[in-house]
Amino acid sequence: MLKLYEAGLVNQHSIGFSTIKSDFQSEKKDVRVIKEVKLYEGSAVLWGANPETPTISVKSQTKEDLNNRLERLLKAFRGGKFTDDTFALMEIQIKNIQADLLALDFTQSAQKAIEPKQSVDNEVMKAIQEFNQLFKK
Repeated sequence: MLKLYEAGLVNQHSIGFSTIKSDFQSEKKDVRVIKEVKLYEGSAVLWGANPETPTISVKSQTKEDLNNRLERLLKAFRGGKFTDDTFALMEIQIKNIQADLLALDFTQSAQKAIEPKQSVDNEVMKAIQEFNQLFKK
């Protein structure tokens, strides 16, 4: 999803809701004013119903950011007095952060697996240059 954001392909948002309270404006019978809704979900979409929902920026999160967020969520989860729905949302967020941390660890591990080969190549090149210097004298 992040790659779609970065490419500018997904840049709008949409929500799923049910109207609880609404009425029509007295001066304009064709304008409905929604006063209360039940929100079900929010989504990133290719084309939003409202074009005024662009993505402004995407923040990359560090491992430290994720760990701090996870720590706060776990603390609130253990000692909080929230509704069942809020606990369910917190649990989802905790699982998402754990998955993000695993993905970040995997990415860093993959990069580290590549880096030693590059440093070995650099060391080999350095050794070859030193060897050549010995024979030039």
